[in-house]
Amino acid sequence: MAEYPKTDYFFFELPVYRCSEAEHSTETESAKRRYLKKFDRPSVPQLHDDLVRLFYDLYGYPWRYNDVIGWIRLFVLGCQLRGDLWWNHTKRQVRRGRKKFIFAGKAFELNVLNVNDSAEIERLLFERLHSTNEDFVLKGRYIDISLLTNLSPYINWQSLIQSA
Repeated sequence: MAEYPKTDYFFFELPVYRCSEAEHSTETESAKRRYLKKFDRPSVPQLHDDLVRLFYDLYGYPWRYNDVIGWIRLFVLGCQLRGDLWWNHTKRQVRRGRKKFIFAGKAFELNVLNVNDSAEIERLLFERLHSTNEDFVLKGRYIDISLLTNLSPYINWQSLIQSA
């Protein structure tokens, strides 16, 4: 297990999902069709609706809070933006599996010492996050950057780094 670096200046956490929301919806719909195939086609429409509700009660779950398998914790260290990877400590990442997150090491580091433009720092950060998603450990996983994308235009990245 990697040693967790001591830092007090983290500013954001990005969830890492087992799959994208669209893939999750496709998997759920496929499982629902298989589930409903077990029953003869009910002649009463209400029975069909009840079976669908039962499926969602037993097997359905919201993607956003249940398919998280890791976190990337963003922080500033000197003149670098860094991301630490916290990973679900399990042999196999499965739907609705039990989760115990451990520090798994550095996801990335981005040196911004010679970058004097906040917009350029933002662009470099998003580039790095995209390339991090292609790394071996995270390949095929989904890093949700939607909240960071929404907040990023309001962040003065230069100021954030200088104040750390």
